[in-house]
Amino acid sequence: MDTPIYRFQDMIDYFDRKGITYTSGTEDIVSFLSKNNYFFKLISYRKNFTKNNKDQYTNVSFELLSDLASLDMQLRYLLMKMALDLEHRIKTIILAEITNNLTEDGYSIIDTFIATSKDPTKRKKDILGYSKYSKYSSTLYEKYKAHTPIWVAFETMSFGTLIDFVEFYLKRNAESEYHYLSKNLYSIKNIRNTAAHSSSLLNEIVEDIEQFDSSELVTTYVYKRIRNKTSAKKKLNNFRIYDMTVLYIIYDQLMPKGRTKSERKKEIYKFLLRARRNNDLYLKHNQLHSIYTFFCKIILPK
Repeated sequence: MDTPIYRFQDMIDYFDRKGITYTSGTEDIVSFLSKNNYFFKLISYRKNFTKNNKDQYTNVSFELLSDLASLDMQLRYLLMKMALDLEHRIKTIILAEITNNLTEDGYSIIDTFIATSKDPTKRKKDILGYSKYSKYSSTLYEKYKAHTPIWVAFETMSFGTLIDFVEFYLKRNAESEYHYLSKNLYSIKNIRNTAAHSSSLLNEIVEDIEQFDSSELVTTYVYKRIRNKTSAKKKLNNFRIYDMTVLYIIYDQLMPKGRTKSERKKEIYKFLLRARRNNDLYLKHNQLHSIYTFFCKIILPK
């Protein structure tokens, strides 16, 4: 049976039924759900909290959910900027290595990338084909559709295809200094796609969703900063925490010193301060406090 649409009074009734308290007036809540955020996204953050034997959430308020939603939005914007910075940086450093390699002409590497893929026709379309329909890149398509060089491919391929290319490139270039990127860029893709689609990042942040082996890059970086390895590993079992951690580590290691990196660092520190602004809402939620502390230990200088 399909779930019926919730009218605004149904949403208020849901809060009451589920033990979600509110100090705001119902008119203000309806106004918020009409103009600032929508009900389905707001209540998704309830997944971070436990319920009692009456199927009600404990110590959860509308104001708490609203604050998490606000933090999530700000975090998505910040991480999206970091992901875009990294995408540009990755293209730049890989192109620099290819440019310095006198055995590369910029064309054969794309030819081989296409030919060795499971589906060469699809791969070629992934690289250039979709630009045919774009007002912004159709001229590139017309000029290079017969034979595409790497510098054009980087302008037209998706981030997912870029990751596939980087994996392909690193396998055939043992001397590259960027092998630590291998297998780690998929986490950046996850964050980038989630942020770009305005999907929630913090709605299941306390759950041990998966059990998997962290990459050496992550464990080396994290364990140097967090002594309690058991606690750190438990955090990293949550793929949202893991992906955000990977993004930060690669950003820290790959981005050069300069204005862009400095600005992002300031934005990160500003976000960490903002996260504590309504600290009273979180006093009884130790898991969220623990996750906040985890990231502070990774990010903030000792």
